[in-house]
Amino acid sequence: MKNPSHSTSTTPSIPAKVLALIINLTLGVTPSVLFDIWIERNCALPWSKWGFDFPLIDLKTQSVMIKLLWNFSLFMFFGISHSIFAQPEIHKYLRKMLPVQFIRTFYMIITGLGLVFLMSCWQSTGIELYSLPLPQKKIDLISVSVFTILYSAGNIIPLHAFGLLRVFGLQQIFQKDEDVEGRTEGTQKLITSGIYGIVRHPMYTLTIAAFAVAPRMTLDRLWVVVLCLAYLSFGIPIEERKCIKTFGQAYLNYREKAPAIFPRMSFLQKSLKDYRKKMKSI
Repeated sequence: MKNPSHSTSTTPSIPAKVLALIINLTLGVTPSVLFDIWIERNCALPWSKWGFDFPLIDLKTQSVMIKLLWNFSLFMFFGISHSIFAQPEIHKYLRKMLPVQFIRTFYMIITGLGLVFLMSCWQSTGIELYSLPLPQKKIDLISVSVFTILYSAGNIIPLHAFGLLRVFGLQQIFQKDEDVEGRTEGTQKLITSGIYGIVRHPMYTLTIAAFAVAPRMTLDRLWVVVLCLAYLSFGIPIEERKCIKTFGQAYLNYREKAPAIFPRMSFLQKSLKDYRKKMKSI
């Protein structure tokens, strides 16, 4: 008898799979990549040159505080919906309506549309906090290089664990029912060594670093960093419920030893001490 938590629909046809692939790439993958570029460009892209009349809701006559509060609401709306649709319980419910191959694609579409809504309604403050005294071309080169290195380093971790095509839900589209999981699950082995011995979520650590380290910083980009940290303050506990369910006391013990995002001061002090010793020995 078929598990009731699985999709009750038949295996999708080839045309349906191709359509799902196109929709995923258009409404899921593309907005996700565009969002990263948007961050690196200090939350400002040439929308008008691309034919978009953004922001859809214009609050340019309002104060900076009103704009920040509006952007806070946008980001939290995206973050909460992102977390809700990532829950296994939601995915089990979706399996009753969608082929299991399309569950991750559905999640990517929801994420992509959420990011489009966020960027299209974002209210720019137009405030620059600092900029290195360099020509614009050099600033752009440094910005792109630093962002790419830090962001790529952070995302190598999940991509190595899951695979690029699986993370974006593209691999699942063309798999058989029995080979597909409704959502991208983590490894069933608890890893506590290496970078995971320093922080529990190195991907978030390096992503925040990519957002925060820049040769030019605007108030909008700094606000995104603050909002990301605010979201992670409740997003990580929600995410770790599954880890506790899977690994039990072992994960609770691990959580006591390793911080979530920021390395402990003792680790930074030890790293600095080791670096000084190494420099003296040269």
